[in-house]
Amino acid sequence: MRRRQYLTTAVGAIAVTAGCTSNATTQAITADVRDPDPNLTEAGLAPDPIDLPEREVDESQFTDYNSEGTEIQQVPLDVAYYWYHTRKARFVDARTAERYNQVHVKGAISSPAPDGTADDPMNDIGDHERIVTYCMCPHYLSGLRAASRQNSGNAGAYALYTGIRPWVDKGYPIGGVEAEEPVLPEEEDYSNADK
Repeated sequence: MRRRQYLTTAVGAIAVTAGCTSNATTQAITADVRDPDPNLTEAGLAPDPIDLPEREVDESQFTDYNSEGTEIQQVPLDVAYYWYHTRKARFVDARTAERYNQVHVKGAISSPAPDGTADDPMNDIGDHERIVTYCMCPHYLSGLRAASRQNSGNAGAYALYTGIRPWVDKGYPIGGVEAEEPVLPEEEDYSNADK
């Protein structure tokens, strides 16, 4: 009887320890996410930030999106707008270069899903800097790109929950050859997703 009690106690202690360790690791990774350092590179940052009141962002309220086995947190549009103007995140367009050239979040970099390009501007961004990826659909390509970045060690990779269309519709800052009169396609181009 004592042996059974000992085994039960030992297994319980291991389970509790494993749970605490796992949670501590998750919290440590999340705590490592930091604001971008504009001294390293301006890539992906708002070129014309505006003053907004400081606010708390409760990331535990973000929804998760499973992108091919990797859980990605989805950033609501209002938080993305706040992070953009306060330069608390770099913005990354996960669509094709052609779509990026037509219209994109002003200041965003092009880094097509799933893994960017050989001379990808994401290579110059620190592993723990907060980035927000976006696409059109609203988050298939951005999820792939964020997952790729996260699987490479960046705990601060997020996907814009709404995609770029609501950003454009609200008149938020955009760039590209069609920035004056943006025309967004009804369907996303997934040609780069299978590379």
